[in-house]
Amino acid sequence: MGPRRTRSTRRRVEAAIDIDAPVEAVWKALTDAEELSRWFPIRARVAPGVGGSIWISWGPPYEGTSSIEIWEPGRRLRLIDQGFGNSDVVGAAREAGGAGTAAAGSAAPIPGSSAGREPAAPPPSPVALDYLLEGRGNKTTLRLVHAGFGDGNEWDEEFDSVRRGWRFELRGLRHYLERHRGTPRLAIWPRLPLPAGCSVMQAWERLVSRDGLLREGALAGVREGNRYEVRTAAGDSLRGTVSINEPPDFAGTVENLNDAFFRVHIESNRGVREVGLWMSTYGVPPEQVQAIEAGWAEMLRGLFARTR
Repeated sequence: MGPRRTRSTRRRVEAAIDIDAPVEAVWKALTDAEELSRWFPIRARVAPGVGGSIWISWGPPYEGTSSIEIWEPGRRLRLIDQGFGNSDVVGAAREAGGAGTAAAGSAAPIPGSSAGREPAAPPPSPVALDYLLEGRGNKTTLRLVHAGFGDGNEWDEEFDSVRRGWRFELRGLRHYLERHRGTPRLAIWPRLPLPAGCSVMQAWERLVSRDGLLREGALAGVREGNRYEVRTAAGDSLRGTVSINEPPDFAGTVENLNDAFFRVHIESNRGVREVGLWMSTYGVPPEQVQAIEAGWAEMLRGLFARTR
């Protein structure tokens, strides 16, 4: 058995985002089961109020329940997860490859979490997730603090993975509330484990090659707020505005698919090494969503499965 992984309250993910939506809408997106499923998990159940709970799921075993410690509508929500391995309020790192169109309301899990895996030892302190809201007219500033990471080097990958995951998810929340509020979602989620010996950056270079996402177009040098346009090896055109471009992460809108939200990411964290493509769609016909996912899954298999 390796060294015991201990947690502390010193290292934490902190993020903030301004959302062009009233604080009531942001609070509902964080605390209403149906709204949660439109930007974060596939399914959710909420027992509101202090002492209640929020259950979220991307499908077994990647699901769990967090208790509600603070419930101040429109101001603050604090969730506590005492578990380390079976329940994690920020989603689950996926260990198995595969593809399949997610159900309406699907969203990409936060990478780096530990749901579905057994701990090396019980944690001495809980995972805590705080949402702090400040409304100003029809705009809201949302601040997030996610604490419970250890200070040792063995936590570095998990900490970075969760940090990158929240950066994407908060932008996804803003995209939903500003552009598609009240609209159900279908998501595309093809993914595969990385082949042995393939580093994260080698995988990224393969993914953005002419045989992958960049049959035509380029992503190098584009920054948040810039325009991008690419054509993939699967034959799909993607164009919109960049939200994130920090390899091995890219995210942006897809205007030509009714303003969908798209992410490319590669994870390497505590034995989970996976390449994944996500696209949250709103109002796109299910058959079109399925066709796109099938093409992207085949593209990933061509890039990675044959070299395993």
